[in-house]
Amino acid sequence: MYIENTQTEEILQHIKAQNPTADATFMLLFGEASQVNIPLLIESLNREKIAFFGGIFPGIIYANKNYTKGCILKKLSLSEPPILIKGLDQTNFELPKLPLATQSKVSILTFVDGLTSNISGFLQKLYHHSSTLNKNIPIL
Repeated sequence: MYIENTQTEEILQHIKAQNPTADATFMLLFGEASQVNIPLLIESLNREKIAFFGGIFPGIIYANKNYTKGCILKKLSLSEPPILIKGLDQTNFELPKLPLATQSKVSILTFVDGLTSNISGFLQKLYHHSSTLNKNIPIL
């Protein structure tokens, strides 16, 4: 769903209207021109015990339209919670233990800060880790 008004209360209302359950995780994708208070939104989602992940992008696409403002909100059912990997600005960063080995089919959705260093190294480590743990993972 596309949400034009990116005020924290508006986003929370849209999430609550979807009757979030304990196994639901919400993906929030913002256009970079959005007027959104990210620290307040994170605090509010955490207070409500709503699992989420997302990012801010130069543009977002919804229903074949491009937007620089607004938010795309999508409720997902994930087999594992999202993982935040820090330290990509260091060459000696390590991947945390990833729960891929127990799954017969998985997908990996990766958001990377385009201004950070070591993106190529991160993607190489992620590919190597996932391909050695599970030979059935199609990497696209």
